[in-house]
Amino acid sequence: MSFLNLYENGSHKRKIGHFANIVKLAKLNHPMNDGEIEILKGLSKKLGLSNDEYLAIFEDPDSFPIEPPISQDDRLERLYNLTHMIFLDRVVTEEEKAFLNKITVGLGFPVEKSEKIADAAIQFFINIANLDNFKKALKDI
Repeated sequence: MSFLNLYENGSHKRKIGHFANIVKLAKLNHPMNDGEIEILKGLSKKLGLSNDEYLAIFEDPDSFPIEPPISQDDRLERLYNLTHMIFLDRVVTEEEKAFLNKITVGLGFPVEKSEKIADAAIQFFINIANLDNFKKALKDI
């Protein structure tokens, strides 16, 4: 197996873990609405997941581990996507806040700053939901 194949496999595993986290968030609000399901389908295609992978993750997202991204920009983009999923229904529950805090740690942010980062991500979406501004605001934390 070539080095390139190893990298691609690791990248694909991170995408699967990221998608599983988004599905976990979406399933916190039973039942999922049509908007959430459509976004999940579109995101799975954007991430290059097969239909079988999509279905397996959708059925049991807890069986897929978090594969944290290496770069800070990638971590922030994933946090943005996860926070966006929370805001689809315009309501943020305590359960969603707690889960986002755990995911923040899983994405590789420092444990001592995870709650502050998760809170800032939520506050940012309340005000302005733009990926570039999101990254700028959260890099300072």
